[in-house]
Amino acid sequence: MKAALLALLFAVALGTQAQECYDLSARSSWVGVVCFNDGTLTMQMQGATYKFCNVPFDTFSGLVNAGSPGTYYDQYIRGRYRCSGY
Repeated sequence: MKAALLALLFAVALGTQAQECYDLSARSSWVGVVCFNDGTLTMQMQGATYKFCNVPFDTFSGLVNAGSPGTYYDQYIRGRYRCSGY
């Protein structure tokens, strides 16, 4: 329940109606709440918020289901999905 509430608050704070949000902080000391909406991945990492564009849903799903979200981020997301002007 707490994770769902945190995810909802994160989505509202971003001013978006997130399609899917998950709190990964129980499995990661680095990655917190992650949200996916229409190809845009928003991640809270170590207190900062980052946006990634044109992310395939399969990549988001892999992050959510990874045993180590931080390792998955390093291998499959970091440096690959930059938003223009961001």
